[in-house]
Amino acid sequence: RASSAGFRETAAQGAQALEAYARTFRELPPLSVDHRERLLDQLAAGSQHVLYLLDNEMEVVYDLAFIKWLLEQGHVVTVAAKAEEADNDVTVEDVARLLRRPDVREFLGEGIDRIRVVSSGSITRATDLRRATPEFLQVWQDANLVLVKGEGNRGTLKTPAGLTKD
Repeated sequence: RASSAGFRETAAQGAQALEAYARTFRELPPLSVDHRERLLDQLAAGSQHVLYLLDNEMEVVYDLAFIKWLLEQGHVVTVAAKAEEADNDVTVEDVARLLRRPDVREFLGEGIDRIRVVSSGSITRATDLRRATPEFLQVWQDANLVLVKGEGNRGTLKTPAGLTKD
């Protein structure tokens, strides 16, 4: 079972250990609603611009494994985080600090140049598109695929007129 302590211990061992750790997430348990095949089909259709809304601070280390895979497939990834601390959600500053770490840079490899970090504009749990930054709204519009994580986002993410995604 994955844990924050397990990730930190593995990260301390270097990039090869992180890659081995990332491979352990390939086998997933059955889901009650499963759109993995649809997602993988869309991602296999060629290079996509993926907007990835991050959630909790400690979860972002697990997100790196999936982001690395997206980069390896040739996708461009924009990660969105909170503008300021909100509960335990990751902030833009947290992500920027993480992406500057030499071990994380080594883990992500050359694809790191295809990661962009933007603020969602949110300063509370979840994401309210009515309060989003212009930069975030533009990325939302331009993205081929939006991946949203987190219970707060599931319950509160609303799409005002003109901001729809399938």
